[in-house]
Amino acid sequence: MTDDKGHLKCPECAAQMHDVYTEANYGRVIIVDQCKKCGGVWFDRWELYFLTDSSLKTLEHVDLTAFIALTKGRTGGHDCPRCAMELIKFIDPMLPKDADIKRCAGCHGLWLNRGALGKYASRRQKLRGALIN
Repeated sequence: MTDDKGHLKCPECAAQMHDVYTEANYGRVIIVDQCKKCGGVWFDRWELYFLTDSSLKTLEHVDLTAFIALTKGRTGGHDCPRCAMELIKFIDPMLPKDADIKRCAGCHGLWLNRGALGKYASRRQKLRGALIN
């Protein structure tokens, strides 16, 4: 859930997440929560869909070696950093089928680890390119 300072704890590794300001459609700014350790991102309800393509690329990168060591052997479920409900696999036709995206049934937030975030960004660019052509 949250630590003593009100920061969310990462559902992947339990590290403290921090606020990241990202650009959204129509000149808006959305604050998302990103894990300092594994690089995963928590999106509150609908936030993921409002981000611009360029803002997805500006989310902080993570040390791949540290991320692999952290997640190696990880099993079991994840809990929502907002309401502590179990996160479940989220399937949406607009999202890549091979991305491991988790959703909270309580607050409807979405958890994307670094790999899933990259797959989502690529899929979205391909869909937009197809619409333009």
